[in-house]
Amino acid sequence: MPYRLVFHRDCGRAFTGYVAQRSDAKAFAINGKGGCGYGTGRTIAEARENAVTDCRDTACRVYAVGQHMLEN
Repeated sequence: MPYRLVFHRDCGRAFTGYVAQRSDAKAFAINGKGGCGYGTGRTIAEARENAVTDCRDTACRVYAVGQHMLEN
């Protein structure tokens, strides 16, 4: 999965781990300040919710689900 984001170094490492995770029920959320969150779950919906919660910012949005980036 290619990506071109500018975010905190810890989020870069988290995204690398996210890409390596072999599951479709995973999601990665970002905010406009360089923060991020990563979530997994039994379903994609649960993974999305967990990623936004992990991001800990009301401005977070889901950036990727499974092995696919979402449209902006």
